[in-house]
Amino acid sequence: MKELIKNFIERNKPIFAIGTATLILFVGIIVYYRITPHKETGLSRIGNESNFNIVGEEKTNMENEGIYSGSETSTSIEASLDEKVGILEIEYNENGFYPKAARAVQGQAVRWTNKTDKAIYLKQKTPTYTDLLQPVQIDPGQSFSYRLMKYGTWNYEEDVTKYFAYIEVYKFSP
Repeated sequence: MKELIKNFIERNKPIFAIGTATLILFVGIIVYYRITPHKETGLSRIGNESNFNIVGEEKTNMENEGIYSGSETSTSIEASLDEKVGILEIEYNENGFYPKAARAVQGQAVRWTNKTDKAIYLKQKTPTYTDLLQPVQIDPGQSFSYRLMKYGTWNYEEDVTKYFAYIEVYKFSP
């Protein structure tokens, strides 16, 4: 039996050598990765700061209830931005959100319109905006508007059907 094992090892010596060299290489890579300092990537995390705005007729009602807070300066900047880039319109129908993937600039208003006959619940999948930590109900034929103030990719879904979509928010450069 001892002779059989010795012959087996002798015949497969090149394979064992290659395997040992590969093992040493991978262990070296893992050790090197663990001990070297890492650079930050160019990606940025979307934070929790937000600016909550309702556009259209509902804004006056929100101001009366004390929920909306803003200044004349930020309102004029937002109006100027809306004038330059417009409001991003997103529809929700029986097939989900349209468009499913959208682009917006930082500070641009987004308006979701429910085109179904049932209430929908807009919920962020990426917890970015503290104002949207709870799902937002949008009744049939109604709209909800929000101003996206953080750049990066923001994911959201309809809470009941789980239809999802995302918006890539870029920094505005005039």
